[in-house]
Amino acid sequence: MLGTPLDALTMEEVLERCVAAIDQEQPLSIGVVNAAKIVNMRTDPALASSVVESDLVLADGQSVVWASRVLGSPIPERVAGIDLFVRLMAEGERRGFRAYFLGAKPEVLQAMLAEIRRRFPALPIAGARDGYFAIEDSGEVAAEIAESGADMLFLGITSPKKEIFIREFGARTRAKVIHGVGGSFDVLAGWTRRAPESWQRLGLEWLYRTLQEPTRLAPRYFKTNGRFILMVAGELLRRNRAPIQERTPVLLTEEYDVTPHRRIALMGSGADLLPGMVSLAIRGLPPGYADGEFVFTRRGVQLPDGRWSAVPEGRSVRYSAIVALGVATLPEDKQREALNGETARDLAGHLIDGLPEVRGLGDAALICWAAAETGHDRLDVAVQALTDRDAEHSAAPQVYTVEAAWALAGYVAAGVRDERLARSRERLLAGLTSDRLYRHVLGEASGTLVPWYRAHVGCFADQVYPLQALARLHAAVGDPEALAAAERVAAGICTAQGEQGQWWWHYDARTGSVVEGYPVYSVHQLAMAPMALLDLADAGGTPYVAEIAKGLSWMTERPESAESLIDNELALTWRKAARADPKKIVRGLRAVATRASSGARLATLDRLYPPVTIDRECRPYELGWLLYAWLFEPGRS
Repeated sequence: MLGTPLDALTMEEVLERCVAAIDQEQPLSIGVVNAAKIVNMRTDPALASSVVESDLVLADGQSVVWASRVLGSPIPERVAGIDLFVRLMAEGERRGFRAYFLGAKPEVLQAMLAEIRRRFPALPIAGARDGYFAIEDSGEVAAEIAESGADMLFLGITSPKKEIFIREFGARTRAKVIHGVGGSFDVLAGWTRRAPESWQRLGLEWLYRTLQEPTRLAPRYFKTNGRFILMVAGELLRRNRAPIQERTPVLLTEEYDVTPHRRIALMGSGADLLPGMVSLAIRGLPPGYADGEFVFTRRGVQLPDGRWSAVPEGRSVRYSAIVALGVATLPEDKQREALNGETARDLAGHLIDGLPEVRGLGDAALICWAAAETGHDRLDVAVQALTDRDAEHSAAPQVYTVEAAWALAGYVAAGVRDERLARSRERLLAGLTSDRLYRHVLGEASGTLVPWYRAHVGCFADQVYPLQALARLHAAVGDPEALAAAERVAAGICTAQGEQGQWWWHYDARTGSVVEGYPVYSVHQLAMAPMALLDLADAGGTPYVAEIAKGLSWMTERPESAESLIDNELALTWRKAARADPKKIVRGLRAVATRASSGARLATLDRLYPPVTIDRECRPYELGWLLYAWLFEPGRS
């Protein structure tokens, strides 16, 4: 936008990238831009070069988000540098990532460190140094950071100095995530006040700062903001506004022979879409696979003629493990077609090789699960890694529900039947004792993993993965209590299902009511809901065939938009149908409202932010789960 490359990511997606970078030891530098920086980049080549060479460039200013919408390439939300800073420290505390802080005056640095120790007492601090050092000493500073073993480096240095330091010396620090946070050190230290949330939402944070320091900041902000407005207006005038003709959706013509697959046959006429979708998944996986690992996503980029391309970005161990599960359901020749000549067992082997660097419970669980289902001869290594990660998380006050469910599924698939399985079972069942559905985290009611106003909320993934794990536990060892819990969750999501088959996104775990329905994800409709509900049926539970078929039909007949989510030419499904609301304001407001009064809807928000936006990306796990949902046969583990 305006000559600046921007990554159209949400805060949660950025956090996923950062955690993956640390887990996989693949350095990730983060640049942020606001209106003033975009203006200054026009006249400062060093600043411009440093920003565009960052691995991620994020919209730190609300005005940048608004401009992106005016110019027709909307960014989903603002990712403020200070908010990302705080969220990364919370992740560091939970996962044991070591943090180094560089910048600010000595007294500001010490005050900030005291506040960080108060807010994140378990965060490993690798070191800290003020920002008053000579340029010629930068190499020595980078060496000190490298010796500290820091996973995350936060630079409280002003622009353009921080961008230039990252470009020239970032690699020498050996930090995996490098984030230039500018004046955030002053804010956390209490030396500078941040604008209230209401001012931030209105894009007036710059005005709040100007009112605090009018003499210094007023000339700067009025000059740069004025130029930014002129730049946006000029871009609008220059553009050819001729409408792009809507492309007719490509029909799925190539079909995989699904005749022998029991689950697809169970659906009857409701499965008409599936043979073509299985073929699409097999064709869609190779573009994202290289060097034994899958990309994080294939992101849509619109071409001048209006068509779309899909650009591979990032790397993901987690998504690679899910693909291994899905591809393992295919005959060997189709496995090699999907994995550029390799098999699912080969992919599982690559993942096992990387286990020493895997710190997350969920990733270790999925690798163990994949090792079991591919029959890998190093399954014992994967089981031990899951055991170790599980032990590390057992003392934590909270654990993500999804990761706890994957741990149980991993133990079940690997044939573990001792106290590890028992502890994993109890942890998952305990999360449902007084609630109708699962919350986003298990354990203590309050903590660092979710904000207070969302403590009662669980997403769709928080329901289907426990449902699946508990159903599989019953199928494996005979556990009526686990089956009853799975039935409870299945009944909850099926009761709440939308009239057109939508599997809604956020639920009030206390009552089972929907907090916010959107986004609606393709993978939920095509794969995750069918996978979990069919596992329940296989375990002797209720067969929700009609609900599964209704969910599938949403992929071809959606009330939200006539635009197809299936792109046969690119061999992918676009990720979701969503609202174009800034900073996910609808789900945030509805979470707050339902926290105070269960069932509160704030219906006006539906009119203000209709769900007409298509998220143009496809992540490999979406195709992996599609294969696994429909081609899995019990007894393979």
